[in-house]
Amino acid sequence: MNNPRRKSLIPVISVIVAAVALFAIPSVAVAEPAVSDAPAPTDAQAAPDSQSTSKAGHTASAEADGRSHIKIKWSEVRNADGYTVYRSSKLDKRGKKIHSTEKTSHKDTNAQIGDTHWYTVEAWRDADGKKDVIAVIKSDQVENALKYTDSFVVKAYAYTGGGVTASGKKAQVGYVAVDPSVIPLGTWLYVEDYGLCLAADTGGSIKGSKIDLYMDTLSECYEWGVRSKNVYILES
Repeated sequence: MNNPRRKSLIPVISVIVAAVALFAIPSVAVAEPAVSDAPAPTDAQAAPDSQSTSKAGHTASAEADGRSHIKIKWSEVRNADGYTVYRSSKLDKRGKKIHSTEKTSHKDTNAQIGDTHWYTVEAWRDADGKKDVIAVIKSDQVENALKYTDSFVVKAYAYTGGGVTASGKKAQVGYVAVDPSVIPLGTWLYVEDYGLCLAADTGGSIKGSKIDLYMDTLSECYEWGVRSKNVYILES
C-alpha cells in the first residue's frame, strides 16, 4: 500500500542532499598578483659598476699635448680605492700596465711618437688585501703626434759631469747643448730615441747640425756614442 507521507518527503530529502554535496566541494582560491608600491630600480641600482660602465656613466679621455706626452683623465668611481692605467696600440686589447694611482688623471710620458693608442683604466677596491676590480673605463683612440715647426737630421753626441749650463740652469737629463745660430737657446725639442728636451747649453765643438745630449753617467755616454737622429723643433 502506498504511503502518501513518504512521497511528500522525497523532494525535501533531495534538496538537503544537494545542499550537503555543494558545501562538500573544496573551494579553490585564485590569488591576484601582489602590487608593490616600491619604485622600479634605476639602471644604476640594477647594474653595479662592475657590470656595466656605460650605465654607470664613467668616461675617460686621452689627449696628446703635441710634445710627446698624453694626458689621460677619467671620472671618479664611487668606493674605488685606486686606479690602474693600461696603454695599448690595439682597440680590443687591454695592453701594458703603465701606472697605478689614487688620482683621476695621469700623464703618459713614454707613449710611442706617431702611433695611435687606447687607454684602459681599471678602478679597484681593496678586498682583504686583494684588488677587486669594480669598473673598467676605456678611452677613445688618440694619436701621439708632435706639433713642430721644423725637423732635420743632426749628429747627436752625449756628455755628463754636472755643472751649470750656458743658460744658467743646472745640467741634467732633458737639457741639451746646441748651436744657438741653428737652434736658439730656450727652444723645446724632441730628439729621436732621447725624447723631449730643452736647448739650454752650448759647446765649443757643437756647431751647425750637431747637438750634445746630457746623460746621467759616463757609461751611458759611451753606450750612446755618436748617432744620426731626427730632431723636431716643437711649437712654442
